[in-house]
Amino acid sequence: MADVGREGSGISGEASSPGAQPAVLVVEDEELVRINSCETLEEAGLKVLEAANAEEGVALLETHPEIRVLVTDVRMPGWMSGIDLARLVEKKWPEISILVTSAYYTADEGELPENMTLLPKPFSPDALAREVRLLLKR
Repeated sequence: MADVGREGSGISGEASSPGAQPAVLVVEDEELVRINSCETLEEAGLKVLEAANAEEGVALLETHPEIRVLVTDVRMPGWMSGIDLARLVEKKWPEISILVTSAYYTADEGELPENMTLLPKPFSPDALAREVRLLLKR
């Protein structure tokens, strides 16, 4: 099973080792959506880390260089939205592909940077796994 911890602060995973398996970071404040997304990606054979908000996500990004895909919701509590997080990742970690999910946000053509993809909610487990696999191949 993938390295995913769901207790405590919502931050999961341990420090990475060189050559570690590429990982997916799921940042989602709605616990059931986060759990379902993580389980879907684990069942697809992926290593998954999770965070309940953008601040926790940044902490994981700073300590886990194996993260290759960020999956983030747009609306989250705290000082950073999912779009703010995505823009930070684009600048600080340009090698990470970004999947933005939302039931409310719609992006106009060209509004999202090249390394970002929008997946509207609700999405099926198959759609999530497919989009993340495509991003991992970039």
